[in-house]
Amino acid sequence: MLEAVRRREVDFAIGPVPEKKGELEFAPIFVDDYYAMLPRGYQDDGRASISLRELSKLPLLKLSSSTAFRDHVDNALKANGLSHQSNYEFMQVTTLVAMAEAGLGIALLPRVALPRRTPFKVVRIIGPALSRTIAIVTIRGHSLSPAAARLVEMCNKLIAAEHRAAEHGQTVMFVAFVRARSFL
Repeated sequence: MLEAVRRREVDFAIGPVPEKKGELEFAPIFVDDYYAMLPRGYQDDGRASISLRELSKLPLLKLSSSTAFRDHVDNALKANGLSHQSNYEFMQVTTLVAMAEAGLGIALLPRVALPRRTPFKVVRIIGPALSRTIAIVTIRGHSLSPAAARLVEMCNKLIAAEHRAAEHGQTVMFVAFVRARSFL
C-alpha cells in the first residue's frame, strides 16, 4: 500500500503510521486499539481487558510476521521483557479468526479487523495498552486532485462517524470500505 503511494499509482491510501515515514505524509484519522478474542470457557471474571503478560502465557494466534501489526505486538512483548512462541501464524484475518473458532488459540487483532459477530469475548489488550494510528497517507508536498481531496474529506467524515457509532455499539455503513484487510 505504501509503495503504491510512493510510486504514485494511487493518490492516497488509508493505513497505519509506520515507524519510518520517509517521503510520505500521514494525517491521523483515528487510533485503532488492539484486542484479544477469548474463547467462551476462558475465566475472565467479566473483565473488559487483558494484560500483555497474561496473553504471553496463552496459545496465541498471530498474523504473519510480514505485517506491521505483528511487528508491533512482538516489539511490545520484547519491550516488556516477555516472550512468546506462536505455533501458528496467518496471512489472512479470516483464516486467523476461523482457527480461533476451531479452538487453536486466542486471536490477536486490531479493532478494525474484529468480526462484527463472534462467539468470543473480545477484550482490549492493556499493560501496556496497544494501539496504532490509522492515517491518510500521501506524498509529502504533493497536492491531491480535487476529486481525491474530496474523497479524503468524505473518508475523514465517515470514519469519524464510524468510530463515534462504535463507541455506542452501533454500525455505520461505511465500514466495508474502511475495513480493508490489506493494510494490517
